[in-house]
This record gives sequence, C-alpha cells and structure tokens, in this order.
Amino acid sequence: MKYLLMWLIALVLLVGCGAPATVGQNDSPAAQTSVAQAAATDAPEPPTATSQPTATVIPSPVAETATPTSTALPTSVPETVVAQLPTPTLTIVPSPVTDPPEPVSTLAAAQGPTPTTQQVGQVSPAEAEQIIAPTTKQAIEALKNRDMVQLASMAHPDKGVLFSPYGFMGEDKVILKAEQLSGALTDPTVRHWGSFDGTGDPIDLTFAAYFERFVYSHDFAAAPQISYNQPIKEIYHAEEFDPSSIMVEYHFPGFDPKYEGLDWQSLRLVFEQQGQTWYLVGILHNQWTI
Repeated sequence: MKYLLMWLIALVLLVGCGAPATVGQNDSPAAQTSVAQAAATDAPEPPTATSQPTATVIPSPVAETATPTSTALPTSVPETVVAQLPTPTLTIVPSPVTDPPEPVSTLAAAQGPTPTTQQVGQVSPAEAEQIIAPTTKQAIEALKNRDMVQLASMAHPDKGVLFSPYGFMGEDKVILKAEQLSGALTDPTVRHWGSFDGTGDPIDLTFAAYFERFVYSHDFAAAPQISYNQPIKEIYHAEEFDPSSIMVEYHFPGFDPKYEGLDWQSLRLVFEQQGQTWYLVGILHNQWTI
C-alpha cells in the first residue's frame, strides 16, 4: 500500500512539474516494466471472498415428554369394604307362667266329652242324639246286664251285628244274626275274631271270652264321654256301614294316671234304620294300638 502512495505522490509531482501525463510513452521498456510491477505490487489485493459466518444452531428446547402415569391395575386386590348393617335387637317377651297341663286321663274326665269336629254319616251329631239316644241306652244296658235276648231283639233282621276288636276292621269280620246272639254267651264255638295288636297272634275265642275282652271290658254304660256321629278317638271306618247310619261312642279317656291316657278304651254301637225302626248293626271295640 505504501508503494502505491509513493507512486501517486510522484505522479502528482510530475504533473505539477510539466512532465507528460502519459506514462510509458517516452520511458524505456524497463522503466515501464518497473512501474507496472510497482503498480501491481502496490495495488490493493482483491478482497477475498468473505467466509460465510458459521450459523449457530440453537437447538430447540426439547420438551420433556411427561412420563405417562401407569394405569396398570395393582397386583393386589384391594379389600372389599362391606357395609355392616346394625344387628337387630331381639326382644324376648316372656311367656306368662301357667300351671303344667294335667294328665290326659284326669283332664279329659274333668272336662267331659271332647269329640273331634269330624262328622260321620249324613246325620248331624245333634240330630243323631235326638234320634238314637233312647235306643242306644237300651242297647248299652243290655250289654251291661249280659241280656243277650234283649240285645238279639235289637239286631238288624237282615244284616245281623258285626263285631270288631279294634277300630280298624280287617278281613276277619264276625257277623252274628239275632238267633245266634240270644244264646251266644253259652255257645262253646270258638271263632276267629281277628289278630291281637302288636303280636299278630290270632284272636280265637268263644263269644263269652271275646265279650269280656273286646265288648264290655269296662262299664261303658257309665262312660264319662259319649258322642254321636263324632269319633272321640281315632278314625271311624264308616264305609263299613250305610251312610245314613248313626254311630254312638262310649269313651273312657284312661284309668291309670301313670299311663297318661294311653290306656283309653271305647265302645262304639252302630245303628241303621229300616222302615221306622233303628236296628243295631255293629259293636266295635277300640283302644290304643301300636
């Protein structure tokens, strides 16, 4: 650069001194060459290409991705909380103190007849009592007095009288006609009357023996309970007789308190009407059975 300035100064001096303004016309080739080299030397260097500034890349801030909360179910099952209902308070009302019940035998005897509500036959209990009370009284008195002639006169003229040792009637039925009844207590004939309850042994007895065991075994004429068309104990097999028949039951609820009524006994007399007369058609003994 300084050489260029010096050349320019010299040039100005030359111009000012009347030197020719044109360079190189009167100079020697060597001088021209020196001047050219000097000019080339002092000439400013061409500017170099400006290097591109390095771009500073500012990284964009990377937003941290929020770690999603795990939605996985817990490995342990949480305990189920069950709401507990309040326990109701039980209020116990004490029963009134009552006297212990009396034995069946004494209780039944004190209260009188206690027939069931079951009606048998077509005739109501009240109507049956009005119809048959006088006739059944004659029949029970005849049995009490062992008056077989009187009893025979009351037997049904066609059907006779059916005898059964128990309330249920099996196939072994004994039926005696009026002519057989009149002398039955002295008849030595042994008849099969059925089977003993519990053992099943045959009941093979004369009429006199059977009468004491399965007819008038107690004083039924004085029985504390009497019912009409209403069984006091157990079922009455009314199908054995006409639906219009009337059944009268004489009942003892018991005899010895220690058995608590299990020694009860009944005698049932059954009557059927023929014409205007009621006849005896059945004498049925009954007692507690196994």
